[in-house]
Amino acid sequence: MKRNRKNQSRRKTIRLVNYCNTQVINPNEYAMIRTIFMHVSEHGGNGKIQSVQQLAEEAAISQASVSRFIKKLGYASFEEFRYSFAKEFEQLYQDRENLHRAMFPKMDNMYEEIYGRAAANLSSTLQIIDRKQLERVVRKLDNARCVSICGDDHALSVFFTFQLDLMAREVPTFLFKNEEIQNMNASSLGKGDVLLFLNVCTDFVHPEQFDILKQLRKKKEVYVIGLFQDEDELIKELFDEYVLYGIGGSVNDGFYSLCMLSQIMSELLYSL
Repeated sequence: MKRNRKNQSRRKTIRLVNYCNTQVINPNEYAMIRTIFMHVSEHGGNGKIQSVQQLAEEAAISQASVSRFIKKLGYASFEEFRYSFAKEFEQLYQDRENLHRAMFPKMDNMYEEIYGRAAANLSSTLQIIDRKQLERVVRKLDNARCVSICGDDHALSVFFTFQLDLMAREVPTFLFKNEEIQNMNASSLGKGDVLLFLNVCTDFVHPEQFDILKQLRKKKEVYVIGLFQDEDELIKELFDEYVLYGIGGSVNDGFYSLCMLSQIMSELLYSL
């Protein structure tokens, strides 16, 4: 239970950053975001966030606007936000630093090591990818009534060109961030629609997304395709096509292969 609460807190923090990166819609929100980010550490900037009144004064907006913004980002209250914000970034840095020290005890070969991991991931994808399956997937997407591509911001940016290629072939194609699929009404997808789910690590699949995938699987009208780096039989059952690539457990190295797969899939469109 404790681990689940920790994951929920981390997801809210990441959701906040994603929102701030991509969905600022007015000057008040920009002022709020800038003010919040200035409090990212208690050791720098303006120190820890203490109160709604403090943030409202610094951002020059009303306290009510601050409270609405905090709840919009998924926090139950300002107190929950205040407690978790700086703490989550401190923990994130510690986790990343520990990972860095484990991978690169000596910095002398860091450049070569990162290149080697990227090359290994690409090489593995080239070896294990089922080419006939990938061609079948691309044909399915090309013939879809509508395509919804779901992934995190990184994966979606990689597949932006593929979206344009599908649109150019008169296939309505939408990009949904992982957070947004939680709110996507599964009943709005119907016969002839295809959902393409991009993933570099099965641990990144939220419980809410599993629920959506299960609903779609039960409907049996929507064709669900997954691009996964990890092999997981339980998750595999939720998909009509489960395309395996990369090196299991290598997490972010999988983005190198996703970039290659996106380009391959775009080129396959023009061979149909």
